Amino acid sequence: MGTFIRKSLGGAPADSPLHEELDGWARRARDAGMERDDVAALFA
Repeated sequence: MGTFIRKSLGGAPADSPLHEELDGWARRARDAGMERDDVAALFA
């Protein structure tokens, strides 16, 4: 499920600490039962 981005058009590398933090957050959200629409609503 989802798109996995390995490279970025921005200047920050895809393996930056922020990327790791976001990946961890997404994993915890999924483990807590949040679905894609729930997460999308947080960014809308």
